[in-house]
Amino acid sequence: MQIISAGFTEEDIPCLYQTYYNNFWDKLMKQDPKTKQLIGQDLLDSISEKLKEYNQIPQKGIVNDTSERHIARRISFQERDKEEMI
Repeated sequence: MQIISAGFTEEDIPCLYQTYYNNFWDKLMKQDPKTKQLIGQDLLDSISEKLKEYNQIPQKGIVNDTSERHIARRISFQERDKEEMI
């Protein structure tokens, strides 16, 4: 499906925008009449496997490190006057 709309740029110049839509998921969910399986079942299975792998990876937490090395590193990334921050 394609939609053409009109608008204006930041400089108030008339402009046409073209937007395309794809029914990707609808095509995957259709059944093959011969095998009675979903057409995109292989892709859906691989997506499910990847999601399981990602869920098994431990989540990173926030480190509340107050050591001098950590504070010095955070100050070194700043653009402001470092002596004033110390």
